[in-house]
Amino acid sequence: MEINENSDLFKIIDHVYKEYKTEPSTKCRVDQFKEVIWNNSSLGFENPKTMYSQVLTHGYDCVLRVGETKFIIHTDKELKNIQALPACKPEPETTWDPLQKILDTLRDKHFVSTDQVIIKKFEEVVWNDSSLGFPDSTHVYMQVLTPGYDCELMIGKTRFLIHTDKDLKNIRIVRPDRFMDHFDSPEEAMKALGKS
Repeated sequence: MEINENSDLFKIIDHVYKEYKTEPSTKCRVDQFKEVIWNNSSLGFENPKTMYSQVLTHGYDCVLRVGETKFIIHTDKELKNIQALPACKPEPETTWDPLQKILDTLRDKHFVSTDQVIIKKFEEVVWNDSSLGFPDSTHVYMQVLTPGYDCELMIGKTRFLIHTDKDLKNIRIVRPDRFMDHFDSPEEAMKALGKS
């Protein structure tokens, strides 16, 4: 594609070269260049923390490859607002392992070796409130259904009950052999554990 120096496409390419301090000798390939109408003044790059004029905005949707870097460029028609984002290479997909995070927390906070752990129970649950099934009478909890995990582990002869929220931002770990000390009777403790 031949590009005229007065064309909008040339101005967009020139903007990318200047903005990202690209060497003039670096080759540029145009993968896409089309006129579009954006739904609002975000030009298709909405930031939830920013307010935009809710007006249809004519402009360009452009994809350039400059050297090894791919740029996604959205503009208004007058090229007063040119937003160019280098398209990053996708991160390698990582698997979310909530059980491993729980074991790491147990090791770090309770200084126990998790090498020979026996998993008695690990299941997704929905807790009745933000106490995650371990209410404490000295605290007030949000009365909201809270998805999370219910886990029971044995490490040696020690049993751990672990209740979490779904994102593992709140991990509550209880050792039943020490948990009983907080209650007047075993029945109260069992009730608090939901075992009544």
